[in-house]
Amino acid sequence: MKSALKAALLSGLVFPGLGQIYLKRYWRGFLFIILIMIGLVIIAGIAAAGALESLNTIQAQGGTVDINTLSNLAAKHPVQKGYYNIKSFFYTSYAAGFFL
Repeated sequence: MKSALKAALLSGLVFPGLGQIYLKRYWRGFLFIILIMIGLVIIAGIAAAGALESLNTIQAQGGTVDINTLSNLAAKHPVQKGYYNIKSFFYTSYAAGFFL
């Protein structure tokens, strides 16, 4: 297997930036890895904030927080313009992950 193909597979299937490191372009590879990690931390923070907001809303209304309540909350979100309300679904799924 050619090294360029192997590098592309590493970056595409394993983790972005690993292909650059494999090709000995260390600075570029580490830069990609750092940028991807920053993006993942931001996404996880936004999801956690939304999940906590959903949990606080349920508790403020006097409801119990369990997997059934979270699945009902996720089912209430309508389809918007042909697309699922991904933001709300992601928050609720993340909150449900606390209980699995």
